[in-house]
Amino acid sequence: MTTSRLPELNNGIVTSWIPLTTQAALSPYPSSCNSAFRLETLSGTITNIVAYDPWYGQAIDTRYQGCLAGEQTQWWAQQNLPTTVFDLGPFACPTPYTTATTSVVASGTTMVACCPSDYQYQNQILPPLAGRQCLSALSSGQVITAKTGTIGSSNWTDTTATITATDVGVWGNQLNGFVFADAVVTAAGGPTQTGSNVVASTPAMTGTADSAHHSTSTSASASSSILNTTGGKVGIYVGVPLGAVILCCVIGIILLYRRRASRLDKQFAELEGRDMDISAPIIPPGPPPPRPPPPRPMPAALPTELWSPYEKECGGRHEMETWERPVEMWAGGIKN
Repeated sequence: MTTSRLPELNNGIVTSWIPLTTQAALSPYPSSCNSAFRLETLSGTITNIVAYDPWYGQAIDTRYQGCLAGEQTQWWAQQNLPTTVFDLGPFACPTPYTTATTSVVASGTTMVACCPSDYQYQNQILPPLAGRQCLSALSSGQVITAKTGTIGSSNWTDTTATITATDVGVWGNQLNGFVFADAVVTAAGGPTQTGSNVVASTPAMTGTADSAHHSTSTSASASSSILNTTGGKVGIYVGVPLGAVILCCVIGIILLYRRRASRLDKQFAELEGRDMDISAPIIPPGPPPPRPPPPRPMPAALPTELWSPYEKECGGRHEMETWERPVEMWAGGIKN
């Protein structure tokens, strides 16, 4: 089963996923496709020999269109559309390609780099149109026949060349794609392999800084979009329980506030029912003030035998109408 992925938008660039899980474009694969070479020349001098070129069946000889899958041609030509990126995924290396290396770009997402059979991986994963990922060395004295011409023209000729140097080889155009843990990829005639198994068997990736620089091209958009998608899933998984905890806290605070407000309203209602000045401070009642001592009884009248000579002469005690100082207490003498 092949799982298709929806397009993704990252920094104004749309990444469209193209599934490629077939075993081969043609079955059985014709051997003539392995020797369909194209010569790259500069000022009449051969600079490169290219094999497994998607342009070969499109612009040179249409009989070779079936040598490569249509998805590979679409992936290879994607730089003509600057606002859209085509990435292969879910993906499996089709015939005549084999897995050269893999690289884990995110949790559950692995990039698979493929080279044609008998071609050596050059320790760097490259984007489309940079056909320097896979190389097959040629020996001195070897004779090859390749097409010579210009892309876009119909004037292509066969050129036979004899290899005289020892450092010459054929560059086989690469094919790279992505495997996802949530997609099951089944290649016709091959075993079923999931993304998690690919991650487990991933060898240590070697290469130069150019390999890391490849992230600025096609795989960069795919990797960033995959990371964003994975981050969104993690955000959902973490955000749901966290949101529930926050909601429970908010409800608890509201209930506590309402309970406290209800208690204060009840206290104010009790105070309003009293006939008192609530603006004055409320002083709790204390013990009653002490009672004044009872009046002392008046002394009984003295017996007559205890009267003074004056009282005896006057016949008893009489209240003086006005108080006068005794004569003997005057300091200035007798008052006239």
